[in-house]
Amino acid sequence: AIAARVLEGAFGADVPVVALKALTGDLFGAFGALAAAAGVLALRDGVLPGGRAVPGLGAVLVHDFSCEGNHAAMVLTRRAPAAAAKRRTN
Repeated sequence: AIAARVLEGAFGADVPVVALKALTGDLFGAFGALAAAAGVLALRDGVLPGGRAVPGLGAVLVHDFSCEGNHAAMVLTRRAPAAAAKRRTN
């Protein structure tokens, strides 16, 4: 609840937040890979885990806070359309 209030204060009430572990349970070391895959799919499809559609989703923060003491965070973003087109032609 505290983290949600901090996020809302920093970014506004329209920032979607999903607790993926609530949907999957603790997968220990495998959770980071699953969370990254879920982030990539959310960016591709514009749908967050749990089914909330977010049109125009441009970035997601994937945070793995494990009970073993390993913590990691990464921001996944969409590739700019021009960069994607240039890459396909090379």
